[in-house]
Amino acid sequence: MDKVGGILEVRLTDGNRRIVIRHPDLKPDAKGATRIVLSPRHARHLANLLVEHAEYCEAEAERISRMLTSSGAEFFPRVRDAVPAAGHRSIR
Repeated sequence: MDKVGGILEVRLTDGNRRIVIRHPDLKPDAKGATRIVLSPRHARHLANLLVEHAEYCEAEAERISRMLTSSGAEFFPRVRDAVPAAGHRSIR
């Protein structure tokens, strides 16, 4: 089992045919399940989507950081202080 951010658990099913994602705060569904079970194909698709969204977020943070540190930054002092500079991300 692997952990992401110290909380999210990712593992294989007993038969190693599916990927299981579990979060301790995940509420049970109508059948009482507290995990997400994916086929390898769907797990790869989810991973690709997560990478795409992460890349977009990083690019957007970089764009905003550059905009706020340019000559016009004095017009956005509160926003500049609220948005961390690119490269200063906290990842667990």
